[in-house]
Amino acid sequence: MRDPETIAPTRYGGTGTDSFSLFQPRDMPERFESGTHNYPGLAALAAGAEYIASIGVETIAEKAERQTAFIIGELKEEPNVTVYNESPSLPIVSFNIRGMENDDVGFILARAYGIVARTGLHCAPLAHRAIDGGRGSVRLSLSWFTTDEECRVAARAIREIAQHADPSVGSP
Repeated sequence: MRDPETIAPTRYGGTGTDSFSLFQPRDMPERFESGTHNYPGLAALAAGAEYIASIGVETIAEKAERQTAFIIGELKEEPNVTVYNESPSLPIVSFNIRGMENDDVGFILARAYGIVARTGLHCAPLAHRAIDGGRGSVRLSLSWFTTDEECRVAARAIREIAQHADPSVGSP
């Protein structure tokens, strides 16, 4: 760096080298090393990376794709369910049940089946305007720790809820 004086530090405080000073050090590299580093966060990141490496990214991706494809396939068999993601490329299943609000579906999944799902616009109101008229959806998010049995239970629960829905009432 030719002229470190022209670049402002991103953090201030706790210099470690001159604790009595109210100003950042001018010397390099101390000028840019303020504050206490997030060592627990760094250790957790390292442990997480080691864990993923021990399993293998390909193995994790294959399981996620298989489980996502299973749930999508099961839900597409139910006429009252609209699945918005056709591809299992991400471990997410976004859907709605005709005749029911997504918040109600999420509530029933949680209370009656113990399944936690995210409902609403998922911080993407414009995407939802394009795919479902802006009403939002129910989203299941799978992880490495999601079991095949949990996928079967979730698909069965959603199909049961959909079979009791009245598509002529409420949301499309």
